Amino acid sequence: MEFRCLPLVFSLNLLLMTVHAAIPPEVYWERMLPNTPMPKAIIDFLNLDQLPLGYGAKKTQSEDDQPLWYGVKKTQSEDQPLWYGVKKTQSEDQPLWYGVKKTQSEKQPLWYGVKKTYVAKRSLSQEDETILVANGHQHDIPKADQVFFEEGLRPGTKLDAHFKKRENVTPLLPRQIAQHIPLSSAKIKEIVEMLFVNPEPENVKILEETISMCEVPAITGEERYCATSLESMVDFVTSKLGKNARVISTEAEKESKSQKFSVKDGVKLLAEDKVIVCHPMDYPYVVFMCHEISNTTAHFMPLEGEDGTRVKAAAVCHKDTSEWDPNHVFLQMLKTKPGAAPVCHIFPEGHLLWFAK
Repeated sequence: MEFRCLPLVFSLNLLLMTVHAAIPPEVYWERMLPNTPMPKAIIDFLNLDQLPLGYGAKKTQSEDDQPLWYGVKKTQSEDQPLWYGVKKTQSEDQPLWYGVKKTQSEKQPLWYGVKKTYVAKRSLSQEDETILVANGHQHDIPKADQVFFEEGLRPGTKLDAHFKKRENVTPLLPRQIAQHIPLSSAKIKEIVEMLFVNPEPENVKILEETISMCEVPAITGEERYCATSLESMVDFVTSKLGKNARVISTEAEKESKSQKFSVKDGVKLLAEDKVIVCHPMDYPYVVFMCHEISNTTAHFMPLEGEDGTRVKAAAVCHKDTSEWDPNHVFLQMLKTKPGAAPVCHIFPEGHLLWFAK
């Protein structure tokens, strides 16, 4: 989906919200997480302050100034995620749908970005395979790539995978700006006006769906939080994991075709119980939907493709799937049942896996 934004014009109040006196996000990270290197995924988001502010408009701030605002590119790639790593042309690319309770309410998302009542019009297709998402059922499930049983962590294992380079077109806002922008379904009209989003129904629909994900109550055993800035994400993570929190994200040295990837020596168990995962959502600026997951292990996996492509992969294994919906896409991909075995998967680029050291 392409967000169509008018050139960004500032009110006096916004112009007064300069960031001269504020701590830059990078410095805040260093203060709060002094022993935690910033992953490339975050650096890439921060570097987007050099993108045009509007359609081709140049940044007018000096090199010493922090940008007052950020824009959205007029043209958005077809590869831009619609939902947490799920791309328009995706089926076997980067599945990222999580454990869902059988007893969840109708408002509870069945998996990230998709509700039980979500209409099947947003089909995800690749080549001849298509997933139709509707009422919690998937049809024509593709082969299970990047989803595997725990045995797949062993060096020498071969996994079907396809790593696409994430094209970031929406940047992270500094907290002192983001905190003045509402993130509420009750204020959609105000948000559309403030962000200069073209009020076409499809644009507004995406805003509403993304915001609704931040307003849905967490399922049992989960705590979730939508972070609208790097600083707020760091605060949430450190409140749960402490200042010794570490973070990794998947990094592929280049975009790869769909192929067999071998698990190399050097697989590491990073955490054994509690992790936090932060997913970039579809929005005019970066919003991370973060949620703390228990009974989950975090792993680092070095991979190498048949064509020599190397990938530093971030993965998790869900140890207890007994309360998952039997129709969960991961279970169907692996042709297994709830509670039968731990289910593991690799994250797409741009998604952050946090754990306590």
